[in-house]
Amino acid sequence: MPINDKYLARFGAGEYYHIYNRCPSHRKLFLYPDNYFYFLDTIKKNLQGSLNFLSYCLIPNHFHLFAQVKKIFNPADDVNKIITEQFRRTFITYANAFNKKYQLHGSLFTSPFRRILVDSQTYYKDVIRYIHQNPVHHRVHSDFQSYRFSSYSSFLSDKPTLLQREPVFEQFGGKENFIKYHEAEQKSYVEFPFYYED
Repeated sequence: MPINDKYLARFGAGEYYHIYNRCPSHRKLFLYPDNYFYFLDTIKKNLQGSLNFLSYCLIPNHFHLFAQVKKIFNPADDVNKIITEQFRRTFITYANAFNKKYQLHGSLFTSPFRRILVDSQTYYKDVIRYIHQNPVHHRVHSDFQSYRFSSYSSFLSDKPTLLQREPVFEQFGGKENFIKYHEAEQKSYVEFPFYYED
């Protein structure tokens, strides 16, 4: 069955994207805390030169990432090709290490990976809340605020981070509004235009 084009948006300099991938056949991407940390480190190494990180969440069988493409590319650059290749390298690096460690075989990631253009402030805010509340939605954790493998707690921390804290808070009208927006009741996940986890 063909993939809807909205899930395969082309990467462009300065644009914002909700990026998602999962493990096929109900396998797990992450088994232990070390797996989560290694995946985040691999994302950082391969993509921090091209992306501004705005939020993320990893749960056992998939991940979400919200990011902006940096405005560092030359007009002649094929930005979509460059970033798609960086993600491909990230997935291969992680899968090879994971399979070797646990003596497994086969693909860990669905191809092609999904990415949706985020083109409004409301969309921007809803994507971040959606990502942070993902562990509760999937019944992985009862409280999104204390979930270990999402960016929510990093936003409330003063520790150094690659996350773009201040630009994100600015979109919400400040840190307190960021917190309130996350705590407010929201509509059903399946009503969101970026819902595509089924």
